[in-house]
Amino acid sequence: TFVLNVTVSDSVFTSYLTIFVSLYRVDFSTTTYFANVSEGAPIGVVVAQLSLLNDNISLYTLSLSNHTHDFRVDSNGALLVNQMLDRELIAFYSFQAAAVYGQLYLVATINITILDVNDNPPIFHPDVQNIVLLANTPVGLPISSLQFNVTDADEGSNAVYTFSLPSPDS
Repeated sequence: TFVLNVTVSDSVFTSYLTIFVSLYRVDFSTTTYFANVSEGAPIGVVVAQLSLLNDNISLYTLSLSNHTHDFRVDSNGALLVNQMLDRELIAFYSFQAAAVYGQLYLVATINITILDVNDNPPIFHPDVQNIVLLANTPVGLPISSLQFNVTDADEGSNAVYTFSLPSPDS
């Protein structure tokens, strides 16, 4: 705390003013937040907890620079999922959170990686192929060299697939 003594005088009278100055360090607890959240996370899941270094400061407002439709911040500084996420559409978010305290404007960067869930099927391209087979082809003889083009919008172990043929009995 600092004390400033100010005087004002008109050459006959003098008045005094004492100003007490208290310094507070106010900032986000980190300048960059990193978080991961599953694309299957339900609405309302806490992704990160935003906080200021000075616990004495309580009258501030938090806001997000963009992506407010996908995430929101509550009055306690919790960053929450605000709507269903889709990693195949947006796999990574980077935006800013702002804390406003009087005339003070504080900013922190938030980086969120969306983790994949197995929510997409493998797809054949094209989904129909034709081969010609002679009726008297011996059993066990290779009939054709088929090539399959398959994609899966998921990633990692969620995009692993196997090929199979149904048994003749089914």
